[in-house]
Amino acid sequence: MYELLYIIPTPYTEIDLPAIQKGVVTAIENLGGKIIKEENLGSKKLAYPIILVRRGFYILIIFEAPKDKLAELNKQLRLMPEVLRFQIIIKLNEQLRKRRTPRPKIKIEEEKEEKHEVEEKKETVAPKERKEHIKLEDLDDKDLDQKIDDLLKI
Repeated sequence: MYELLYIIPTPYTEIDLPAIQKGVVTAIENLGGKIIKEENLGSKKLAYPIILVRRGFYILIIFEAPKDKLAELNKQLRLMPEVLRFQIIIKLNEQLRKRRTPRPKIKIEEEKEEKHEVEEKKETVAPKERKEHIKLEDLDDKDLDQKIDDLLKI
């Protein structure tokens, strides 16, 4: 399933839109595509001028087509003078989205397991190397000050 978003420049009027839309739809259907949804998003200001055009009509089409025909559709849309800009993107249906597991979560879990193993190793080695193992929670302020002074003297 694919989404096609294209812009028709404002020198064309709303009266001209149905004929241009029909041309794009027939181009998709001639290549073996099937239109699922077509929506006129209205006239909007462009982010930057393109060939001295500042506004355009945005049209969204959701369609299914053979993968090998997308290059031909790209070529046909580039040759249409009525289409200012266009973009075709892959749209996954909801069933596929639910089945996919996000990759970053898997990587994070693996990293956590690796960190956990390293921390376990550190915990087993660290107390043996130290002369004295004291928890900071067990010390009061005077004892803590004394320990700091002892460490700074060394």
